[in-house]
Formats: sequence, structure tokens, C-alpha cells
Amino acid sequence: MKKHEPCLDFEQIWLNVQYEKSVTRTRWDVTQNRDWNPAFGRYQAAPPMAGSVQPDALDYTPPAIADARVLQEKLETTLRNALMRWRVKSKTVWNRYCVTVLRKVLPCLERETWTKNAADNGHPAELQHLLVSHKMNGFPINRPYSNTEVLVDAIKSTGMHLNENPLVEFALAVYVHPYPNQVLSVWIYLASLQPRR
Repeated sequence: MKKHEPCLDFEQIWLNVQYEKSVTRTRWDVTQNRDWNPAFGRYQAAPPMAGSVQPDALDYTPPAIADARVLQEKLETTLRNALMRWRVKSKTVWNRYCVTVLRKVLPCLERETWTKNAADNGHPAELQHLLVSHKMNGFPINRPYSNTEVLVDAIKSTGMHLNENPLVEFALAVYVHPYPNQVLSVWIYLASLQPRR
């Protein structure tokens, strides 16, 4: 902030009439008429207070856990079908074991985002089992939920569906974490796996 013109409180707006308006050199005693003039005085009354524009209480709806689970299942089905649709020339094989592991990992990732505690970060250990027998490429995507099309586009933009290796297997897991007021955090873990030789 370079300069300070008006200052206000609950009853008055004070206008800065000091020659030097730099914030560091401003004298802040509004009772001094040589430094601050009131905008409302004897001849002009302050307008009546209209009240705060902020509501007295904020109404939050509790998280809809059941609705989040339904959305989670729909999203996983929609994204899986979209991936198979994009792979017209190739058969899409799903690695069910990897999907199960990724479903366990995603709630941990959500918890880590708001606890900032990586101590319960057990997903590398969970995935180590898979890495013994498979080469794995993949990553989690975290987005707020606005609509399904945005998530489908995010998956398509990864280009994982372009893998034409005949031995490739895929894993896709979705986790939806509900927050109050219908805010939803969506986690998608997409991975491609190839057997080690």
C-alpha cells in the first residue's frame, strides 16, 4: 500500500488531509482535525446504518456421504467405459487387484491433503506388491467436482488410452470425499501395467 486516503469506523468516515500521504508517514490519530476531517458532521448526518451485508449465520448442509458413494460408482463406470471407447482398436483388460489397491490408496491421499501428515502414507508399500510383477505407469488426479465431462476430459488428456501394447492392463479407481455444503473432492487414480519378463 503506497498511500491511505479515507479511514472508517462504525460511526464516521475520516478523510486524510495530511500533505504527506505515505502510509509510513501517516499520523493515525483521527481526532486531530489538521490530519483527518470527518465526512459527516454538524450539517450533514451520516446515513443510517443499513446493517451488515454479511448474513448473521451461515447455513451449512452436512456432507452427503450416501450421495458421494453413488456418484463415485457412477464416475468410475463412466470413466472406465470412456477409456474402453477410446481404445477402439485394442482390447482393454482391467487388472482387478490393482483397482482394489488403488481404491485403498485414494482415501489416504485425500486425508494427507488436509492433515499435511505424510506419516500415514502407506500407498507406496501397497503398490510395491504390484511393482514386483508389473511395470506400472500412473498417477492420481484430484479435482473438485463440477461435472462429469471435466473429469472425462482430464482422463483423456493423459493419453494413457493410446498405449497399444497387447500386454497392457489398466486400473482405474475413483474416490469422492464429501464436504459440507455439497462440496466434493474427486480423486481418480489411473494406471497402466505391463507384466515384467
